[in-house]
Parts: sequence; structure tokens; C-alpha cells
Amino acid sequence: MLLWQRGKSGLTGGSTTDVIQANRPITVVASEWNYTRVDFKGKMTGHIERQRATFHDAVWVVHGPVKSPIETLNRDKLTGDAGSMRCEQLEIVHQGKGPNNPVAYQQLVGHGNAQIEGRGFYATADEISYDGSKGLYMLRAHGKENATVARDSERGPPTETSARRIDFTPSRNALIVHGASGASGG
Repeated sequence: MLLWQRGKSGLTGGSTTDVIQANRPITVVASEWNYTRVDFKGKMTGHIERQRATFHDAVWVVHGPVKSPIETLNRDKLTGDAGSMRCEQLEIVHQGKGPNNPVAYQQLVGHGNAQIEGRGFYATADEISYDGSKGLYMLRAHGKENATVARDSERGPPTETSARRIDFTPSRNALIVHGASGASGG
């Protein structure tokens, strides 16, 4: 599945919107496009009315900004704001604009050997969910192995954190750890 959309939001967190202000000159800004590619080996199920889709078996999603709707991203060589997620099953829910949502956003949940990569970090867990309204990843360990986040560090070696549950917001470099089992780095 391939998708191009105007604007900037998605797996790597953050969003931008155009703001109109009265009595100000209009400046033309070239809008960025978002590219999303979902590869999967099984089936896709969904509900159009609920704006929900589930992809099964060896799912790999790549998302990031591109300059035009014909450009794509190479999942093996991600650009700065691009990200990817691999898992056995992926659920995507689109939350439309409404009284409680000033901006539309996506929620994703990857189940089974979930891995994400983007913007200087890499993470693994049994389940990884992403809330596009907050730019928040929640990593959960259900089996014997812990969830792990490894982040590049400007001041020294990469940092790595392992726990049963990790809440991670890359845009703020915020990490909340529940049931920590280890941490390393500078």
C-alpha cells in the first residue's frame, strides 16, 4: 500500500499546520508531502466507517516527508525525519478532526516482534503503540524479553534502556521507564 499526503506528521512525531493571520502578507510556502508505504505478506482487514485497518504477517511500514508525490523513501536508508516499523501485525486508526481533536492524527499498534527506527533511535518490544496526537511511543514487553530503546547521544556513547514498559517521546527526548531492568550510556 502506498500513500502520499500533504503536511507533516506520523511515525517520527510532530506536526505542522498552516496558520492564517489577518492583516499580514501572504507568503507562499512549499508544502511537504508525507510518504507512507506498508508492505505485508498476509491479508489486510479494515472498516472504512471507523477509519481502521489491520495488516497481517511480516508488516513493514515506512513513513516520512518527501518533496513531491512521486518521491519515495528507501526503507534501508532512512532520511532525517523518516521512520519505520516492523511487526507481525499492525493496526492503524485514523482519528479525524473534531471537537476533541483540533487536528487529525493516526494511532498505530504493532504486535509481535515489533521494531521501530527513526530520528536517532531504535527500539524493540512485543508491542509498540504510537499516538500521533502526542508523538508518544509506548513499548510493552509481554514475554520474557524486555522492551528496549537505544538512542544516539551527542555527548558520548549511545544510551540504551530496558524495561517492561517504556513511554518515549522522541521530539522532546523524554523517556518514562516502568519496571527498569537496565540502562547504559552517557
